[in-house]
Amino acid sequence: MRFTSVDDSNVAISYVDRSDTTIPILVSNTGTRPAVIDSRAFLEMSLKVNGAERTYFLWFAVSDGSRDQLILPEGQSKQYFYGLSKEEAMFDGKKVSFEMFMKDLKLARELDVESCYFHVGYKNFSGSNGSGHLLIHSKKSDLSVKSKISGDTSFNTRALLENLIGGGGCIIKIPQPLRDKYGY
Repeated sequence: MRFTSVDDSNVAISYVDRSDTTIPILVSNTGTRPAVIDSRAFLEMSLKVNGAERTYFLWFAVSDGSRDQLILPEGQSKQYFYGLSKEEAMFDGKKVSFEMFMKDLKLARELDVESCYFHVGYKNFSGSNGSGHLLIHSKKSDLSVKSKISGDTSFNTRALLENLIGGGGCIIKIPQPLRDKYGY
């Protein structure tokens, strides 16, 4: 449960599934003051490579059309589109080459994508920071997925679809020219 003062923004973020390289999100502000959505975000992808789990972080930026709309007025909702911004990844707290990430991804293939979360931040009117952690894919066979935001555990139709679709929904967020460049 989030505490929100009476005179502040109250932001909720949802993932909108699309089969292209963008990560679209819908952001709603039910508060009484505006909020500011971060222009940068990251994709957290956990892979199983040769039996070991490795988690990579890829940087995303809001697309040009969304960049002008980062202020979210009170009582409104907007859709934002994020795309991969750099050929750069983070692993074990350090920058690594995108080539290293793609090599591991090629070894893992989509069957070994354990989970994929999209993280986007925002600033409330009061100046406090918040963030949404959105599940794109989870390999868990348990259909009750624990939300990283609320901690609630309940049956989740989205979890059922993610188990059926697989890690490809995560991999497709890497543009095809980059996948081709690194032989994926």
